[in-house]
Amino acid sequence: MNSNLQQMLKEGKISNKTLERVQIAKAYIEKKYKMKKMKEEEKRKEWEIFNGKLEELHLSGKEKELIKMDVIKKEAEVLRQA
Repeated sequence: MNSNLQQMLKEGKISNKTLERVQIAKAYIEKKYKMKKMKEEEKRKEWEIFNGKLEELHLSGKEKELIKMDVIKKEAEVLRQA
């Protein structure tokens, strides 16, 4: 627990109920951003794999860009439908 919160609790500036709410809110926010970070990392890894597969195909730069743009467009469509 944060020392400022402990001090406020001792001084009677906040109640146990308020402290509990703060802890619940903190846990929720931390969980939310942890999940967001995990999803971003997963997406980055997927793009690295995708780019590696494109390299294996020995396509021209123009062809790679067209394929990437198509994937991005389809990904956006899926996100809109969700």
